[in-house]
Amino acid sequence: GFGDWSLQVDGLLFWSFFLPSPALWSRLDDTYSRLSLQPRSYSAVHCRVRHTKALSLKSNFQQPKNETIGGPDKSGLLWEGKSKDFAISTAAKALHCMRKVSELPVYFYADSEELVNTMSSKDVTEELPKEISSLLSASVKQANIVQRSVTSETLHIDRQQGHAPMKYAPSFLDLFVAVQAKCIAMGVGNFAFFAAKLSTSKCLIQYEGEAWGDEGIKNGISTQCELEE
Repeated sequence: GFGDWSLQVDGLLFWSFFLPSPALWSRLDDTYSRLSLQPRSYSAVHCRVRHTKALSLKSNFQQPKNETIGGPDKSGLLWEGKSKDFAISTAAKALHCMRKVSELPVYFYADSEELVNTMSSKDVTEELPKEISSLLSASVKQANIVQRSVTSETLHIDRQQGHAPMKYAPSFLDLFVAVQAKCIAMGVGNFAFFAAKLSTSKCLIQYEGEAWGDEGIKNGISTQCELEE
């Protein structure tokens, strides 16, 4: 269909003009080596929990203390209370949906470094809010989750400008590792969708739609996952 054709063209055009820098290539090689991954031998699950469209217009993200401007995309997400529960619940749903179609190792990445570190923990099920069902807890517990070492904030290139170039390298690492995944799960935002557009994979799962606004063509080219199924 048109969706598949457009994705193939996007990837062809991108890779015709752009290649990772030598420094980024080196970090990519190191990431694959440390995680024992091979292209197309894993799936990728992305969670965009700092995006304002993840919640309804009547909802408010909790931001780190002393941060009053810029929103969570610029200041981060408060890792406690309802905002923490929301992030973990989103990740649990995403992993559950991926396990419906694949039992490959999961490269988990997100715009919250706290969420990545939490979901990779062996005790992750203890972090789940009580309202998360046992089905989701089992999916998270059974998933073979791998992730790059996250020691600093994952910056948004378009929203957090002015940093040294290599500070953005983690975001490019996540993008290029996701491009090589056999299947990609996405929710709110377009970062995982962008990875899918640069990939040759036709396995694209949408586990969550945006709470408001137009999602473009994401719904039409991806398999929709519902927890009630």
